[in-house]
Amino acid sequence: MIGYYLWENIKNNYSGDLIAQVLVEAKDRLFRNVHQLVYDKLSPKDKEFLFAMADDYSQSSNKDILARLGKDKNYVSMYRARLISRGIVTSTGYGTLGYAYPYMREFLIEKRNEIAL
Repeated sequence: MIGYYLWENIKNNYSGDLIAQVLVEAKDRLFRNVHQLVYDKLSPKDKEFLFAMADDYSQSSNKDILARLGKDKNYVSMYRARLISRGIVTSTGYGTLGYAYPYMREFLIEKRNEIAL
């Protein structure tokens, strides 16, 4: 997608910071056409779990998710397994998770900010 936008903008003699503009366009399309569709199908508890992960810049540890949610280990394990099986998060190592979709963290931060308004 990034390559497509880059090619289209170069063809049209687009000026300015081309790479930055292309990334903005690609992320906007990704947010609307992928992330939003996935988000809309999540339960409120799934969203709560994913929002708890958004506080981390890269991987999230099970321990940190437990603390943020204030739930027991079984609860966190259940939602962890559920989101892994649906392909929304992935195990990144022992006791750690990451988002399966690129820029999912940024999307969730934007969503959380919209909800807070």
